[in-house]
Amino acid sequence: MKGLLFALILFSAMNLQAKAIGDGGSVGNGGNYIALDFVHTAQKVISDVDIEKKSYPELKIEHLKGVLAKLRVMVTDEILYVDVDGIKQASTAINYPEKLLVVINIKSWNEISDDQYKHSLVFHEVLGLLRLEWSGFYGISSRYKIKAEKNNKLILSTGELIVVPTDTSSCYSWRISESQSTAPEKDVIGGYVAIPKLHIFRENPKSDVTISFIKLMTSISSRGEISTVERIYSGDELMALSDEWWNQKEPSRKGTKRKHDLFSTSCPIFLDGLPDGDSSNGDLGKGTIEIVGYEGDENSAANARPFKISDEFNIHY
Repeated sequence: MKGLLFALILFSAMNLQAKAIGDGGSVGNGGNYIALDFVHTAQKVISDVDIEKKSYPELKIEHLKGVLAKLRVMVTDEILYVDVDGIKQASTAINYPEKLLVVINIKSWNEISDDQYKHSLVFHEVLGLLRLEWSGFYGISSRYKIKAEKNNKLILSTGELIVVPTDTSSCYSWRISESQSTAPEKDVIGGYVAIPKLHIFRENPKSDVTISFIKLMTSISSRGEISTVERIYSGDELMALSDEWWNQKEPSRKGTKRKHDLFSTSCPIFLDGLPDGDSSNGDLGKGTIEIVGYEGDENSAANARPFKISDEFNIHY
């Protein structure tokens, strides 16, 4: 298909961390982020279904996990169509059971703002691969409800952010320049806001925790217009946020026997490319930051549990 971006996700019990391949092979590009987000959401759904298995008597968890282990995800900018009772309808995603393949429309996926809808959609596509649901039939996925995250909590160092109109350098740019003894590139474009530090509190820190990606997004009112801006941190840009992550080449935290655990990033995280605004006009916005990852033994899929934690911030000019 013309315009198709390949983002192949392979999961196995020996390596739960997603490996996204496509569009240059970088985990940081939009296509790979969507594929990673889809598979992480599928992990979360299957984990929840396993806990509430009495609500799904027709399902076998080993079958769901078997699909996840072989699942392929591809993303495209082309409109996807399905046939429902003879009527052609645009769709966010289409599944192909014979290929264990899900194809996702980039624009439609990025427009999803409701987590419950996203999780139910992903569940529907996974069930479609098992031929248990199809376009227009949601008999099983309609029962699904998100289970709240209990063990991990995100705390921002500040929730009130001021837009800075000039360009600056990211943590990743500073780390690269230090290793090469060069001046850092100004890769953060004004206007931007910066959260000085992120603090992650763990109620029960016995298991290892690994961060897959961090997402910042906002809808901001500027000069009478609403603009939506988002930023994804993954790969090296994600590891650069913490001295611990950068040095160990992995955005993770080892388990501890302590009763509680609190760990933090080492430098600011930026949301840039914000539109011009004017404080006298009351221009402002509300943003959300999400941290997505898993906790447990990365070498054992059965012992790994996906999680997503979030917090909100306000933007002022």
